[in-house]
Amino acid sequence: MLPTCDHIWATDHRWWSHHRQAVQSEYKGQCWTQDVQWPANESPQAWNINCLTADTQATGLSKDKTKVHTGKNSGFAAVGLAYNLGADRIILLGYDMMMDGDRRHWFGNHPDKLNVASNYNDFARMFGTINPAEYGIEIWNVSRVTALKNFPIYNLDDL
Repeated sequence: MLPTCDHIWATDHRWWSHHRQAVQSEYKGQCWTQDVQWPANESPQAWNINCLTADTQATGLSKDKTKVHTGKNSGFAAVGLAYNLGADRIILLGYDMMMDGDRRHWFGNHPDKLNVASNYNDFARMFGTINPAEYGIEIWNVSRVTALKNFPIYNLDDL
């Protein structure tokens, strides 16, 4: 079951290659990715996926609406997309930023071909480069368990 949201972001070509048919057969919103990590013979646009130019090294959020700073992870890039699309409040859910034993994500591990090592300390450090006030936005973290402490933490049930 897919979320009832307007946009789905996935940074990796591998993720889209694995999930695209299921997503696009059920999902009616817009799909998004970035231009890095796509093979030269494949285009996100040919798959009906919107594509932004990525900067994998930049900090903070891109103020250029055609670009996204990836922060080295899809969650960071999704925040950048939300900002680019005009969100003034961004709510983070499932941003735990930590490993639980061998489990790499709050939802469990990806299938083998998609399972890659993640440096959550580096991810959290990159989130620390976002100063929401600089962008005129609010970022709330409602993740039940999180190592990401640089945004206000709220209980989802209280919202």
